[in-house]
Amino acid sequence: MNRFAAHAGYTVKYYPMEFGALIPAVTGGKADMAISCVSITEARKESVLFSDSIYNDQLGIIALKKPAGSDDAPADAARDKTIAGFTVWLKSAISRNLITENRWKMILDGLGVTMTILLLAQVLGTLLFFHSG
Repeated sequence: MNRFAAHAGYTVKYYPMEFGALIPAVTGGKADMAISCVSITEARKESVLFSDSIYNDQLGIIALKKPAGSDDAPADAARDKTIAGFTVWLKSAISRNLITENRWKMILDGLGVTMTILLLAQVLGTLLFFHSG
């Protein structure tokens, strides 16, 4: 990784991270690349571009940054690409979670419970108000 980065004009910084934070860091644009023993699933393939898998038992993350004083135009283009990529990922995640996996039913159930609690609280509050007044 160090040789690849040096050839491309980047510097590599390694940050230890919890396993569960690796994929969200990459898909959210906070990291350019993650290395770990990640299981490649069909769902993960929808949001992450995986390379050929190689076994490595250490967790880590690599963030590639241009050296100070370099041209900012590529960084601006990369940022625009990241924003566009995030938008596509967000639409895909919403579609996958709400429609494909039917999680909208969980949200609807939660709203029903919330409304029930709200109505009971209003009735109880009204009864306590009239009883004390």
